[in-house]
Amino acid sequence: MRLGVRFNLLTNPSTMRSLIFIFMCLAWGNALLQAQESRNFEIPSKKTLQTWLTESKVPAVAIATFASGVPDQYIVAGELAPEVPAPADAMFNVASLTKSISTYLALILVSNGDWHLDEPLYHYWVDPDVKDDPQHKKLTTRHVLSHRTGFVNWRWMHETKKLTFDHAPGSQLGYSGEGFEYMRKAMEKKFNMTFDQLVDSLVFAPLGMEDSHMIWRDQLDTARLALPHQETGTLHEVYRRKEAVASDDLMISLQDMTTFGKALIAQKSISEKLYNEMIHPYSEMKPGTEMGLSWIIFPKVGEKEEYALFNAGSDPGTNAIMAFFPESQRGLIIMTNGDHGRDIIMKVVATTIAEGPELLQRLGG
Repeated sequence: MRLGVRFNLLTNPSTMRSLIFIFMCLAWGNALLQAQESRNFEIPSKKTLQTWLTESKVPAVAIATFASGVPDQYIVAGELAPEVPAPADAMFNVASLTKSISTYLALILVSNGDWHLDEPLYHYWVDPDVKDDPQHKKLTTRHVLSHRTGFVNWRWMHETKKLTFDHAPGSQLGYSGEGFEYMRKAMEKKFNMTFDQLVDSLVFAPLGMEDSHMIWRDQLDTARLALPHQETGTLHEVYRRKEAVASDDLMISLQDMTTFGKALIAQKSISEKLYNEMIHPYSEMKPGTEMGLSWIIFPKVGEKEEYALFNAGSDPGTNAIMAFFPESQRGLIIMTNGDHGRDIIMKVVATTIAEGPELLQRLGG
């Protein structure tokens, strides 16, 4: 029995910023499917990528693929600034892909016995906006990670401009950054550590991810940052975050993102039971597309009918995706720093992964 209900995007217009990005793939996905009579299994050449970047007015792109559980191809193309080529260790903001790291942190804590998926978060934190609503005592980490908190994406989007339960926790799928921030504040209270300290100590340091930053640090090598650009070539405002959030704004290099992908495929630091909780379908978004713990799940993809995990992040001037096939230990990571980065992403997905056109079809359906 499913633990959630089907999500109707049209009746929830204020939610799911990153998943809105995914469903925006409809137009590009259908067009690419029609054009894709044949496909290869290699990352497009730098020349091809540069053509796509120029056409879409996106400064830079970073791409990696996985085979047998390890990264096997890397490429960074484009420029950080006019006549400044993007280096191989360029760092990108990955927007809501940050939630994948935050989810991994939560699962590590649960695997270690220090946190519990179904413990009510009010034991550690109660948001002042909902303290008088008894539903706050039902809210758990499982609800947060499976996007079933009952909150809209951000409280300012609600008609009351306050954090509000529109649905009982666990009853309905609705993408919410607020949910991740609720979990973050509960963790910070329990462990008496800032969220970036928790992530650094339990995720980044153990995995050797030295080019991963939840906050803006003075020692950050800004010369390697692929800053977010508008299609006019001007920069979007760059927010120098001094307090980490669980939902957004991770700055990370391609190498570190592939390190995380490798750990995810290998189920490193989390128990098999918790991994199975992560890939459990809690809600059906549409036929053939389900929501697990933070990850979109596509069951039975391709000729081998293996499942795929998919996640995306989108902010002004920032678009990024991760797609993994854990059973065959393959994967794809793409990061861009322009308003139209999704144009590049859709082309790379369609031409690089054998199952890419099918993924686009399921997303756009």
